[in-house]
Amino acid sequence: MEVGKVTNGGGQSYNPPQLLRLLNEAVKSLNSSASVEEVLHQIVKSGRRVLNAKYSAVAILRPDSTIAQFVTDGLTPEETEEIGDLPKGRGMLGAVIESGGPIRTPDISTEPRRSGFPTSTDSK
Repeated sequence: MEVGKVTNGGGQSYNPPQLLRLLNEAVKSLNSSASVEEVLHQIVKSGRRVLNAKYSAVAILRPDSTIAQFVTDGLTPEETEEIGDLPKGRGMLGAVIESGGPIRTPDISTEPRRSGFPTSTDSK
């Protein structure tokens, strides 16, 4: 990593002004959102952009750790339909819930904890 630069998980480097601009754009979009669903989608979309990820998601948990809401970005409508009902918190999502933090993987199709992720994303 170069001094004064931040490198995301995708290998893309940002200098502090670039990173602040991206974060500022994300905050502005949150302020213009009218509903909780729009705010959640903006968070997921902005996170995917900053991290240079193919896909991103956020799960809103109930007190008993079951999933109340699941928002994704980067998936086609067909891939979202293939996921079907709300995830149950198994596989990668279960690992994230259990760890209490994010997990990045270079290739979701080779991840052994993967469960319920659309098979149509395997070739991407």
